[in-house]
Amino acid sequence: AADQGWDRSVLKISAVMAAALVAILMIGTTWLSLSVGGWQEAFALGTAPFLIGEALKAGVVILTLPAAWKLVKTLDGRNR
Repeated sequence: AADQGWDRSVLKISAVMAAALVAILMIGTTWLSLSVGGWQEAFALGTAPFLIGEALKAGVVILTLPAAWKLVKTLDGRNR
């Protein structure tokens, strides 16, 4: 996605990060459900506690990554 410029748009990076997060959490919840006896318990123990932190982390990346690219572009233009 980064090689196609998706990391320079808030909307696009939001979509990519959401898809990646859902995939990671689904795999982890599925794996945990095999040990604890079901999806509801696996979600309560292994997914729900991390949702707020993941949302905050994604928000920081979503808001700062496009600005960081603008800064890189500006600094790169000064070096030429």
